[in-house]
Amino acid sequence: MNVDNIDDLREFVITRRNELGLTQQGLSFTSCIDRSWINKLEKGKVSNLTFDRLNKLLYGLNARINISTYASACDRKNKPFF
Repeated sequence: MNVDNIDDLREFVITRRNELGLTQQGLSFTSCIDRSWINKLEKGKVSNLTFDRLNKLLYGLNARINISTYASACDRKNKPFF
């Protein structure tokens, strides 16, 4: 599944958690993340997602990040970003 934004992540977490038969409390236990934060994420009310928290969340869901490149929406003519 491609996750491009926080709404995609929310949908992924709900779907994957249900596939694994986990409650929010169960995911909280397996990911070491507070259940109230997982609840906020699933309701679309999270604004403080860090890489560390994402990593823990994915660990609890037995999932991983796959980073790939794609063409930019703007034409940079192969110039570096810095």
